[in-house]
Amino acid sequence: EADNAHRDTEAVVFEDIDITTFKGALLSGPNVLAVHALNFLSTSTDMLLSCELVEGASGSGLGAGIPPSQPTSPPVNFGTIEYNPASGNQDEEFIELINPNSYDLDVSGWILEGGVDHTLRDGTVIPASESLYLSPCPAAFRNRSNSPTSGEGLFLQGDYSDHLSNFGEELTLRDRFGSIIAQTTTPLDPSDAQRYLVVSEIMYHPAGDPGEEFIELLNISDSVTLDLTGVTFVSGISFDFTGSAVTSLAPGARALLIRNQSAFEAVHGEGLPIAGVFTNLSVLDNDGETLKLEDASNSTIKEFAYNDAIPWSTAPDGLGPSLVLVDPFSNPDPSLAGHWRSSSRPDGNPDDSDATNFTGTPGTDNDFNGLDDLLDYALGHAPGATDGLPAIALDNGILTLSYTENLSADDVTLIPRWSADLLNWQPFGDEFDLVSLTALPDGRRTVLYASNPTTLPLGDRLFFRLDASRQ
Repeated sequence: EADNAHRDTEAVVFEDIDITTFKGALLSGPNVLAVHALNFLSTSTDMLLSCELVEGASGSGLGAGIPPSQPTSPPVNFGTIEYNPASGNQDEEFIELINPNSYDLDVSGWILEGGVDHTLRDGTVIPASESLYLSPCPAAFRNRSNSPTSGEGLFLQGDYSDHLSNFGEELTLRDRFGSIIAQTTTPLDPSDAQRYLVVSEIMYHPAGDPGEEFIELLNISDSVTLDLTGVTFVSGISFDFTGSAVTSLAPGARALLIRNQSAFEAVHGEGLPIAGVFTNLSVLDNDGETLKLEDASNSTIKEFAYNDAIPWSTAPDGLGPSLVLVDPFSNPDPSLAGHWRSSSRPDGNPDDSDATNFTGTPGTDNDFNGLDDLLDYALGHAPGATDGLPAIALDNGILTLSYTENLSADDVTLIPRWSADLLNWQPFGDEFDLVSLTALPDGRRTVLYASNPTTLPLGDRLFFRLDASRQ
């Protein structure tokens, strides 16, 4: 029962109540912690109560009270960082922050950013020469089979966002004013699946039977055979390669996951490397969603969101083509819309590629149409043709630029540029909005940009050019 009135700001140090004599009342599994609290007066308008049930010696694992004044930008060190728990449960990872000072350190509002993100809660004080452990899941941390774990009287704070990657990433600790206190880089230690397995094609909205959905995975290594045991889709669709029809993937080989085998084979035939059917009644979302693929240690192989709206190719959204990763052997970032395109073939190309290669010589014009052969190839021209050249139009103060692209030309990049003086050329940025990507039946697509009147007010002169460069 409260014996006086106190301000909320005075509630900074836990009062220890030893209940060891009652520990026999605890049961295996969930327990309910019930607290009977009485306010100071029946007319009191509010009440603040925070309680924890802690295993360990009295006062341990709770940090410290408000410390005296402390120097600007006091040192804090990164300690042990568990980025790949031996258990395979990524929620058991942790980051240790060490207070090397001889005084208690208030780190309220400090920010951890980079590979993971977390803001230290108000009232967080690391005792002198002790550590604070940060975790994405405190319950998983306490269930670790090896140290650090529960019963050790550790100061723990939870629920930072995301997980650490074994691809190596930078972690930065900043104080509440934004000053950098400490930085570190986690080791580069990816598994073979993380190095070489990519999601190379997605048929998420077939034009016909929804059962024709599929995802294609590709081993981009030229020498390593991938063991797919334990490789699992955990978001978007559900599928575990363990015990599936495809448990290893040779260099350059592909594997398919499908929604319905009868519907898929009715379009694509039999004999393709189907690992299995999506499990748990999962399907691909026609509006786009996040796909996450993990390896046998539960580390992320790929995690990205595809979409059905600009700047993503829109033709795969029910018009027939699939979504194809551009130049997959270069292992591009799948989260970027520009690294995906529509397939040039209707219904996609499972266990195959529709990509082509330029075999001519840049700077030549073998078809005598007045265009460089490389530009002809990038625009998707038939020999001697000139259709699909960049076209400019002006309507109500909005300038538009359109041109065609050869969907299969993964080895060439087309970059539109603009200039006000023919001397300084810059690629399209905020001055132009990508309006549409329209698939054509001949394996090309039309690209349409429009000027943004806010960032590109029309002046006396503007010049445009289209650069074709080999990858």
